Amino acid sequence: MKKIYFLCATLLMAQLSIAQDIAIRIPANAKAVATINTARLMKLMSPEDLDKSILGKKLREIKGDDTTSQYNSVKDFGLDLNNKLYYFYMADDSMHYNIVLMPLSDALKVDKVMHEKEMVRLSGNVRKVAEIDSSSFLIWNDQRLMYVSTSLKDEYFRRKDVAANHGLSYNYYYEEAVVSDSIMSMDTSAIIYETDTTETVTEKARIDSILAII
Repeated sequence: MKKIYFLCATLLMAQLSIAQDIAIRIPANAKAVATINTARLMKLMSPEDLDKSILGKKLREIKGDDTTSQYNSVKDFGLDLNNKLYYFYMADDSMHYNIVLMPLSDALKVDKVMHEKEMVRLSGNVRKVAEIDSSSFLIWNDQRLMYVSTSLKDEYFRRKDVAANHGLSYNYYYEEAVVSDSIMSMDTSAIIYETDTTETVTEKARIDSILAII
């Protein structure tokens, strides 16, 4: 599964090519798009309130413990709070993508805050830091930062043909089954995915399908 997340992350990095207006980076087929005028927002809330917001909590969460006190608030991320940020949602047959795209005023501040994390440097001066399970990550260049949270669609990976292609096996752990009118209810959160070490993911097919969406 981590390999699948990595492939998706790699493909989403293409969204960070340089552009004057970051809004043009949003795919035309995004299923939901929201614009937040942070300049106006900052007139209505204090920096402390912003730190307590979902954005502030997520940035602090992915930053992790900071033993060098490089991070005290959202402002330390070098975000351009006098501009707009964008949220958009995308999905394909196997994944959900929740993405926040933000302009930067000082990318070096992001580098300083994230310097203790495992940072991957890519072409085009793009940097990436992922959470341990790779399901969420930050990607940034000198102009903008993108936060991406991904999640799998369980129903897709429960299909026998998909499971076979990805070398997946499933262990189902049931609590007491609830049966009503011949319908069985199951706690799907109890499904544990195990990846075969000989995983033979059809990578090209997955890349092509994601590229068609992104």
